[in-house]
Amino acid sequence: MAGRTFHALKSCTIILPIHHHSVHTHGTLLPTCEDLSFEGQPLEALEGFSANMVTRLSVRGRGYNKRHGNKELVFISKQCSSLLALRSLQIGVTASSQAWIAVLASMPYLEELLLTNLLPTSLHGGFFEAFIPKPPHEDNWNTSLAVGKWHRTLCPSLKVFGL
Repeated sequence: MAGRTFHALKSCTIILPIHHHSVHTHGTLLPTCEDLSFEGQPLEALEGFSANMVTRLSVRGRGYNKRHGNKELVFISKQCSSLLALRSLQIGVTASSQAWIAVLASMPYLEELLLTNLLPTSLHGGFFEAFIPKPPHEDNWNTSLAVGKWHRTLCPSLKVFGL
């Protein structure tokens, strides 16, 4: 795939890329790809794929602990920042709640999130609490003044959440 452009490709699944160095070096253009799935190592191989029209992204890393998974999440976050059309993310990375919150905060248009962590117990209450809508001024919880004005800072467009 290295150095090629796939104009008609709408969906692409990449599993354990053997020659990830050549893809990373020469690049692969997927200008019309809307559904991209990547499974394997290193996740840095994703940098070699230019697919700016992706609306559905599925990524499954091989992270074996939170520390490694946190690094993978940071990398994925950088890749997703250029995907303005991204609406659906299915991701399997073991990481800390703080790392998940930081990454998901950069995806305001995400409508569907499916976490397929290897260790779902790594997610703590703080992660789930980040999805709860809050009043405009957290120090003023008077619901009569804040009716209709509550907002969710983490993934405000989220409609589907799976674990």
